[in-house]
Amino acid sequence: MPVTPLLRRSWLLGLLLQVGCYTVQTAQHEDLGPLRHTHDDHVPLVGPRSGTRVDPTSPLRFHFKDGGQSPWLLPSALNVNESGAFTTQHLSVDDLARIEVRDLSDERRALLHELAEALFVRDDSTVLHVAGPGVALRAWAEAVRQAALPASPEEEWVFFWRMQGTPLEREFRASGLVFQRGVALPDRFVDGVRWEDVSSIEVEHPDYATTLIAVALVPVALAAGSSSFGFFFVGHPTASVAQEPPPADAPPSDAALWKPGRTLPAADEAVPLFSPLAQRRAFIRPLAAVELGTSLLSGQASQLGVHGGVRLRDWFEVGLGVNAWWPNLASPSPFLSGAPLAPPVSKLQPTMFVTARMGVNFDLDADRRVMVPIHLDLGLDFRGHGQVRLAWGIQVRVVGQWFVALRPFSFQYTSLSAGVANVQLPSTLEVGSAF
Repeated sequence: MPVTPLLRRSWLLGLLLQVGCYTVQTAQHEDLGPLRHTHDDHVPLVGPRSGTRVDPTSPLRFHFKDGGQSPWLLPSALNVNESGAFTTQHLSVDDLARIEVRDLSDERRALLHELAEALFVRDDSTVLHVAGPGVALRAWAEAVRQAALPASPEEEWVFFWRMQGTPLEREFRASGLVFQRGVALPDRFVDGVRWEDVSSIEVEHPDYATTLIAVALVPVALAAGSSSFGFFFVGHPTASVAQEPPPADAPPSDAALWKPGRTLPAADEAVPLFSPLAQRRAFIRPLAAVELGTSLLSGQASQLGVHGGVRLRDWFEVGLGVNAWWPNLASPSPFLSGAPLAPPVSKLQPTMFVTARMGVNFDLDADRRVMVPIHLDLGLDFRGHGQVRLAWGIQVRVVGQWFVALRPFSFQYTSLSAGVANVQLPSTLEVGSAF
């Protein structure tokens, strides 16, 4: 099918959304020390040549000193210790690829041939190779084990298991006598790499700022004549990164961490890189905060707010709260001005708004210690008055999960009685915790 300008615009916009959604950062070998033990939150990797972080949902890829590179892995699946990093493959019967039996006696060789009618058998006089579906292989091995003819002391069985998603195999050995007594076949294999074999890692993060820019360009593309909406459903590939194509001489990705020629690290005392708490925080953080502010320019309106909510993926925030608003607390009169015949209202009596908040937080450093929050608050009191506030500022995590946010000169519109409105530029200080 010819590529028309219309289709070209659609695909370019789809590519724009792909590229805009993710960014890849690198951490060098000398900065990977924090990855050797368990964490309850994201892990910043900062050094002279590094400036990134690892969290449970950010895929990472190892680059090895021998020139290879691993597939993209989720850090939530990694176990680590001082020796290296590991993933665990749980084995099923279908993962059994083939069996080799060595140093067979003639009688046992004939028996094994006879029982393997439904399998592929190759006999090169020293080794009997048997291949086929994993279920059939296990059934054949069990039939041999229960046969009346015993194995010789020299006989050796080697089971080869597929490493899931790779062309590699791992082997498990047992002598014929041990096998005949009922050896327990493995139910898992460890795939791992030593830290000393790693030259650097790449970490893939969502790039929310660029994503917003890309989404903002959607109307522009539509106005240019694109009528295809398929680009909204272009998914992000889990095993590749949307960026410039790799150079022609780039090394291909290895199918696993370990491969023949690399030493498998000792898995003693390996622990998960991320605790269950860290994995929960990567998706959702409950938060609570108290906010106090006033209009610095007019010196009139003041407010005190309490709100709670959740922060999703450490970026998007939603919540509910209560905002007490005093429209003219600095007035010398003890009462607020109102209708001539209406009873006086004390200036100390606030208008109470129930507020709904939604917003985004853009991090400025690898540790997410400094962020730029942009929030929209929508409030309503019990008399039908409304309040809208667009707030921005700077937020700093000071200790633990506690943060302080300064929001100077936010825009706030408050509707009072019919036809009467109040517009202020309040500056507020917020103290809270996202735990």
